[in-house]
Amino acid sequence: MSILPFLGPLLLGGLVSTFLSGVVSMQTALYTSVYHTDTIWLRAMVYVIWVLDLLHTMFICIADWDYLIANWADPTIQDWIPWSIGGTVMLTALMTFIVQCFFAWRVHTVSYRKWWITTILAAVASARLIAALVSTAYMIRLQSYEAFRRDVGWVFTLGLSLSALLDILVAASLCYYLRKSRSAFSSMDAIVNTLTFYTIQNGSLTFVTTFISLILWVTVDNLIFLGLHFAITKLYANAFLSTLNARKTLRLQQSSAEHDPSLPVVLGSDRHSRMRMQSGRMARPGMTDSIPMSTKQVEINIERSVQISTDFDMHDEPDTEMEDVSSKGTPPGEF
Repeated sequence: MSILPFLGPLLLGGLVSTFLSGVVSMQTALYTSVYHTDTIWLRAMVYVIWVLDLLHTMFICIADWDYLIANWADPTIQDWIPWSIGGTVMLTALMTFIVQCFFAWRVHTVSYRKWWITTILAAVASARLIAALVSTAYMIRLQSYEAFRRDVGWVFTLGLSLSALLDILVAASLCYYLRKSRSAFSSMDAIVNTLTFYTIQNGSLTFVTTFISLILWVTVDNLIFLGLHFAITKLYANAFLSTLNARKTLRLQQSSAEHDPSLPVVLGSDRHSRMRMQSGRMARPGMTDSIPMSTKQVEINIERSVQISTDFDMHDEPDTEMEDVSSKGTPPGEF
């Protein structure tokens, strides 16, 4: 028996997954040190993901030990499914479900709470969870890859397909509603572009890994798919934590955009113009409004900027460096 086509991918996938698990722990430590005022449910979600990731890594190590050390001399080892492999599939299902529900909640937020989109995403995530749990039960029961492929292999295929589909739906929905949130200000558009880049990056990593694992499972009769399946869990956990940890950077970028002196001054009414002239802010004679905008347009821009901030601030501690707009004498609803 050659070790390369059968057991080599398990060892390599285990090593990569262990490295990615260290990244998850680093991101968890960063989150703990920076975000002290997040809601209880969000902090609990972070630590649940971290604990499940550690258990997943532990099960991978147990599986590698069973394959490469304890049963090395067994000529039929490549067809054996230990309980630890079934455990990794179960933990992958749980972590993927939690992370995908979080991203579905983000879609619900940026879509101005359109429940039909959230319901579709939650239904697909639940179906993927059920398929993975059924696969876990049959893996532990049958203990044979050949029997598993023959009897319920389609269930495992369905689970991976639903996971890849959900990645596409979440990424496409987030990109669509973020692009709709673009404003008339180039600085705010830069923030939206950054959010879109994060969305595409996180979604593409998980989708590509899941899709390749699915193709290998369907077309290749060895354990290469399992090595990639180990890494799927870590990529979802890192996508979740990197989204949370990026909020400080995005908040600073948004604060810089709000204090950027190059932003156009919008004068929404004659009364506001007179107030600025009396305060000496329009000292040059003959100066007129260069960018006329209606009050309705200004209110729409304000609503969009608040929506973006709500999605990524997560009730975090407000930035103390931001100036109060009302202290400058600017009426509510206008820049």
